[in-house]
Amino acid sequence: MRARGHVVCGVSNGVKGFAAPDANGRWAGFDVDFCRALAAAIFLDDSKTKFRPLDAGEGVTALRQGEIDILARPSDQTLELQTAGGVEFVAVSFFDGQILLVRKSMGIDSALQLSGARICFVDQPRLRAGLSMYFGLRKMPVELKTFARPAEAAAAYEQRECDALTEDLSRLPALLADLRIPADNMRLPPVLAVHPLGPLVREGDETWHTITQWTLFVMLGAEEAGLDHSEVAHPAGERSAAARLLLVESDLGPKLGLPPGWGEAIIAKVGNYGEVFERNLGARGPAGLERGLNNLWSAGGLMVAPRLR
Repeated sequence: MRARGHVVCGVSNGVKGFAAPDANGRWAGFDVDFCRALAAAIFLDDSKTKFRPLDAGEGVTALRQGEIDILARPSDQTLELQTAGGVEFVAVSFFDGQILLVRKSMGIDSALQLSGARICFVDQPRLRAGLSMYFGLRKMPVELKTFARPAEAAAAYEQRECDALTEDLSRLPALLADLRIPADNMRLPPVLAVHPLGPLVREGDETWHTITQWTLFVMLGAEEAGLDHSEVAHPAGERSAAARLLLVESDLGPKLGLPPGWGEAIIAKVGNYGEVFERNLGARGPAGLERGLNNLWSAGGLMVAPRLR
């Protein structure tokens, strides 16, 4: 990476909020910002990145073959993936949830009222497993109708070939965009399953694996300490004790081959985890998702980072 002068990142294939070109043709999103954070850690310059949009299956293959340095699109941590070899899971960067969408005209308010229903979905192992687990444990018979692409599943749902549509919460904005009248539909509680997702790197490079982990942990730790890019950008003498502890006094970057100030560069140039989430996935971003499980543990979520020391 140093020799070529940039990080090559595999990102989501045009999914708004995660990775998609903005109005100026510049890549933006949650995946993109994590890659920018890695570039900031390595080069102290978040612009030293190149992005390759990839579907999930393509991304793992490209990573194994050395065509990309990291698959930044959040991927499942599964036993099958881990035992297949060639790639390693970094850490959980995003908790997704499997949700159901139904027509408001059905007059129901719970998935427990869907016994005997027809459910459309894109044929992905985690969606199938979520349906089987939720309805199977409750001994509720449902008819599963699978499709190759999200638009096909949405079209079948609109043509009333099924009573409900299931998808990842992160894809809800795109799913609603595929429907003629989004307001005629509603999310049906509860969440069927929670999917802990994160980036992948190639197996066998422990230093790179550690760098990617701690890039994420610095972003989480900074948010927990109340540090955002504006405070870190202050002159060193004006920073809070928390900022000095997190980004200066505990700068262990040289042990990883990173330059001094790598943590400072991550937050100053990209932001803490909360800033990145809100900018891309939150209410003010293109995805419009609630923070939910992706809140810090101190705010009722599941996100937590080891201490930088």
